[in-house]
Amino acid sequence: MRNPNPPKKIVFIEDVIFTGESTIYNLQFLKSKGFEILGTSSWINRQNKDLENTKILTLENVAPFDFYPAETCPLCKVRESIMYSDIRE
Repeated sequence: MRNPNPPKKIVFIEDVIFTGESTIYNLQFLKSKGFEILGTSSWINRQNKDLENTKILTLENVAPFDFYPAETCPLCKVRESIMYSDIRE
């Protein structure tokens, strides 16, 4: 991989469905190293807002599945594994 040196303009690509916590950390880190963040993209932004004053482009507006906290997850309550199929990146 090539590691660019600042000052560079970059777009941060988040390849998962995110809550924003790790993305905020990554954006702060990159900015602290002198990079200018032009934007970030992800499959779905569960924050429904821009982060760190950075525009976020999302590929899906609505998740094709339900979100549950662990304490209310119906599968967790019956100790059933969460299985996904036909998912491609």
